[in-house]
Parts: sequence; C-alpha cells; structure tokens
Amino acid sequence: MRRLRGTWGAVRLRAWFLLLFIPGLIASAGSAEPTPAPDPGPPPPVVKLHLEGGIFAGTADYLIENIHKAERAGSPVLIELDTPGGALDATRDIVKVFLGADVPILVWVGPAGARAGSAGVFITMASHVAAMAPGTNIGAAHPVGLGVGAPGGDDRDDANRQSKNDQEVMAQKVENDTLAFIESIAKLRHRNVEWALSAVRDSVSITSDTAVELNVVDMLARTPEAFLDAVDGRTVETASGEQVLRTRGAAIQEVGMSLRQKTLAFLGNPNLVYVLFVIGMLGIYMEMSHPGAIVPAVVGGVAIILALTGLSVLPYNASGLIFLILAGVCFVAEAYVTSFGLLSVAGAASLVLGAILLFDGPENLGEFSALEVSVSPSVYITVAVLSLAFVLPIAYLVARSHLRKPVSGREGLRGEEGKALEEISADRGRVFLHGEYWEARSAEPIPAGRAVIVDDIHGLVLKVKPKPE
Repeated sequence: MRRLRGTWGAVRLRAWFLLLFIPGLIASAGSAEPTPAPDPGPPPPVVKLHLEGGIFAGTADYLIENIHKAERAGSPVLIELDTPGGALDATRDIVKVFLGADVPILVWVGPAGARAGSAGVFITMASHVAAMAPGTNIGAAHPVGLGVGAPGGDDRDDANRQSKNDQEVMAQKVENDTLAFIESIAKLRHRNVEWALSAVRDSVSITSDTAVELNVVDMLARTPEAFLDAVDGRTVETASGEQVLRTRGAAIQEVGMSLRQKTLAFLGNPNLVYVLFVIGMLGIYMEMSHPGAIVPAVVGGVAIILALTGLSVLPYNASGLIFLILAGVCFVAEAYVTSFGLLSVAGAASLVLGAILLFDGPENLGEFSALEVSVSPSVYITVAVLSLAFVLPIAYLVARSHLRKPVSGREGLRGEEGKALEEISADRGRVFLHGEYWEARSAEPIPAGRAVIVDDIHGLVLKVKPKPE
C-alpha cells in the first residue's frame, strides 16, 4: 500500500510539472522568429560581348577568350548578335564553347533590324537563353556552295561528269553533317528541332515574333537590359550543373576586341586581302625593276604578310593563290624580258582569274553564310586596270632602254664616226673620236683626214674602216 502511494505521488508530480512547463514551451515556440536566409549579396556583373558582321577566326577568338575569362570570374555572358553568317570551323568552335560553358550564355539578337543569319542560327540556338528584339529575323542556315547541278545529258566528258558527281556527293555529306549538327544543338537546348532542320534544309527564315511562338528563342526583349531583367530567377543547366540567374540590376561589363582580334577581323575582308596581295607584288616589281629603292620592297613585303594573315582566317582556294603568284612572276619578268607589254597583259589576266578563283571552289563547301566570301568584280577589274596602268609605262621604259644603242664602253664605240689624223694601216695610225685621240688599225690603208667608222675595239686600240663616200 505504501508502494502504491509513492508511485501515485510520483505520477502527480510529473503531471504538475507538465502542466506548469508545457504552456511556456508552446508560447516560446510560437513567439520564436524564423532564421533569416543569408544575404546573397549583389548579383555578379554580366560580361557583354558584341558579335557583329561575319563570323571568322578573329570573331571566334574574341568570343572564346572572353567566355573563358567570364568562367574564371563566375560571371554570366551576354552576347549582342547581328550577323549574316560566317565560316563553318569558326562557328563550330564557338558552339563547342557555348555547350561546355560553366556560366550561363545569353544571346540577344538586336537591335531592331539585326539578324541571326546562317551561322548565327547555330550560335543563337546553342545559348542557354535566347531573345530577339522586335523587328529582327533568324534563319536561312543552308550551307552555301552546295548548289552543284547534275551533269547534263549532253555532257560527254567522263572526267568532268565524275568531278560533278564527286561534288554532289561532297555537298550531300556536308548538308547531312550540318543537319545533324543543328539537330543536336536544338535537342540539347530543348528548342524546336523541326524548325532547326528546315532552316538548314530549306533555308527557312522567320521573324522574331514567330521565333518565340515556335520555341526557336525564349522571348522578345527590346533592349539587353530588359532581357536581363526578364531572365532573372530562371534556372539553366550549365556544364557544371544547374544555376539560377541573378541578372536583375546586374552591372554590365562591355568587353571589346583586342588589337590582335581587331586586326584578324579587319583582315578577314576578301577584297582587302586581294588588294594587299596585289600591292605586295607591285612593290616587289618596283624593287626588281629599280634595285636599291628599298621602300617599295618594304611596303610590298608588309602587304604580302598582311594578305597571308588574312588568308589564314578565310576559306581560300589554292588555285586562285597560284594565279596571283603567277601574276607577280609575269610583272617581275617584264623588268628583264623585252616582251613589249605581253607579260604585263598576262599578269593582269592572272590577277582577274586569281580573284575569281581565290575564294570560290570545292574547298568552300560547308560554309553556311549569307555573307559572300569572294572578291567583288568591281574590285578585281579596277585592280587589274590600275596594275596595267602602273606596269606598262615601266615596261615601255625598260624595253626602250634595251633597244637603245649603248653610249659607253665597247658597245658604245661600235659604229661611231671619227677622223683619221694620219695614215692608218694594219700596223699604225691615230684617229680623233669623241674629243679623244685613239690608236687605230685598219685592214686596208686609210689616208689622213678621211672619215672612219669604228668596227671593233681591242683594249685601247680601235679597229676601223673607211666611211663609205
């Protein structure tokens, strides 16, 4: 009985304890404030790059280098894009970096009137988030240079027919490879695969409004700042994992091209490369025809180096380059061979053929660009005419100097007229010639005072003959 009382007392003590302390615990729990989330701080700055004009090696180097810098800084990249297209290799390099980037890549096609043509389609669709300004367009990504017609029924040249067939096969390979390329990008970025394939296969192009409706790009944005505000809070999948964009109110750091990249982009102009090459050849021609001038050789050498640098970033045809070199050989040979201008004309013709072939041939298959990589006809015709106007006068002077009778030395004395000062025989005699007294010999006797003609010279003795009366 005593044990039951003790147990009952312990139970009552615990009950009183719970009655006294549980309300306090409940009150304290209700009044506790939630722990505030840590302040993430200001958003990281956004690196802004500009992609305008043709896409070649200099452009690719500019984008790739600054994307890698942004990765090290942990900053998202915003690319303002307006391009007609460019080179296949450069575009593949850019897309490869986009797909493997550890930071978000944002592409804005703008401002109004801009386009993402040809290669620009691949770059836009490879971004994590893409937007277009109203009044812009995207599309027409079919590789140029693939319009190789089928051999006609009247073509009886088997070798030529085989060459056309080979070009058709190559064109089909390039198109299939390009289709697979755009399809893989569209699937990875969850964009409209069917439209992407039609842009390559059928050169389809659409406006910005339609691009948003068809899930080609993500949104419309009038300005880059509006684009950054609109994507704030969006989650994107980068190479290093998912990231939430914090771009509202972020500082924008615009990064331009370095001097080297600007030089490469500047030299990526086919017309400029051609003109530099011609200037280089004419400079060397001037130095060869007037040795010791120095300046033409230096200018020509620098121009050729710049032209070769430009060729390194452009898809060129070796046969066109050979014709340009042949033109230079013809011009230089004109300084040594009396061709009466024929070599100069051949050089000008080689300049025209070289310009036509330099950026036009099977080697260009696979460039998806609305930007025509070729030398303008007005440029190469003007250059050929000016080259002739520059070379022909010099060729005329060279030919005239070759045909002109020498005025000094052994050749200059032959055929000259003098006067016998005394009787001239096979053993002795003197003549007066060019204001000088000369020893002279003659196979037939010549009386003193008779006019003589120099037939040859041996050392300081003239061999003469009487001038016909």
